[in-house]
Amino acid sequence: MALDVLEIVRINSMVAGLIITIGLYSQCIKIFRTRSAHDLSFLLIISLFYNEISWFIYGYGIGEWPIIVLTVITFPAEIFILIGYLRYGREG
Repeated sequence: MALDVLEIVRINSMVAGLIITIGLYSQCIKIFRTRSAHDLSFLLIISLFYNEISWFIYGYGIGEWPIIVLTVITFPAEIFILIGYLRYGREG
């Protein structure tokens, strides 16, 4: 049974979402280990929040549970990155 194009796109999107989620948690860990968030900009963090909220609304709107689940898993990493930025990003 061959996969149709929509299914291939769906799988690719989920893999991409999983990769970015892993990357964000990795960045979060790095911020708290090094106690530095100097290389992050506040605009990037706000953009990440807006992006995640938009994907959640989109996933909910079309009833795609994988999008909803990935955004719910990713959002805490973004919150921790914001906390790390506020704590370590503006120091010396």
